[in-house]
Amino acid sequence: EYWCFFILREVLQGICTEVGGGNFLIIAKDGMRIQLAKGRRSECRFEFVGTNGTKLLVSLFYNRRFIRPKSPRNDWSGSYTASFDPDFSVAVRSAGGGAAAHWLHFDAKYRLERQQADALFESADDEEDAAIAESGQEYEAELSRVHKQDDLFKMHTYRDGIFSTRGAYVLFPGGGVGGQAQDPKPNFFVRHPTALGGASANSVPSVGALPPTPEETGEQVAAIRDLLRATLDAVCAGQPYAEERAWFGPVP
Repeated sequence: EYWCFFILREVLQGICTEVGGGNFLIIAKDGMRIQLAKGRRSECRFEFVGTNGTKLLVSLFYNRRFIRPKSPRNDWSGSYTASFDPDFSVAVRSAGGGAAAHWLHFDAKYRLERQQADALFESADDEEDAAIAESGQEYEAELSRVHKQDDLFKMHTYRDGIFSTRGAYVLFPGGGVGGQAQDPKPNFFVRHPTALGGASANSVPSVGALPPTPEETGEQVAAIRDLLRATLDAVCAGQPYAEERAWFGPVP
């Protein structure tokens, strides 16, 4: 978790200007210590300036908790049901204030191997389904499928349960390149109708799995950088985003 946090911080330092926060490095008599505190105390603050001169405030949090507010709020923040605490969260806000934040969330999964990551996005074909049904092992197969896809399900939960979330991603130690949205082995999925054809020009909102590793931090980290940069550029350009309310309006 610590390593992934500093990778995200390093990526943001490369595309933004760090302006404060992040007081988690402590110089002691026996050397330097890292004390990452959960929630707001871990916040690293940055400023991003778009090509059109628009300024954004960007914050990186470690284990920030999103809860159901105890009193009415109009800023569309937090959660409307349970409490959620992703490993890392990135908030993007207009420097002028007033607008709600755009959130991206990341969870580090140290034990998720490449084979397991590929299995997150695989589904049985009709012949395999028929063979399972004939053997009477539907329940065991479903348990196995849910277990393999549990991390991906959690990203969908963040995406739907935390207000203003634009994307949620698993970070795992793998040797592949993250951000592949097209066949044969996509691991990055965009919530947009054109994505079903594998040629969407959109990057967010989305869910997926990105595989940075301490041994190889080239293309994998670049995929994270591209994702964050695309989000910042979209907000700077003033591209409209209508938060999904998911209710029917009154009858005219």
